[in-house]
Amino acid sequence: MPRELERMRTFLANGLTQTAACWSDVKLGYAWVRRAAHILTNDENQTSA
Repeated sequence: MPRELERMRTFLANGLTQTAACWSDVKLGYAWVRRAAHILTNDENQTSA
């Protein structure tokens, strides 16, 4: 593997390892944002009432 790619792989692996504890919170937050986007899109054309 070229040196640059090996360096990038190491960098990414270290970053993922150091942030592993945060991923469940990120996943939950992402789900909330997706749900909010769906509600705000208002595909069902619901009124404010």
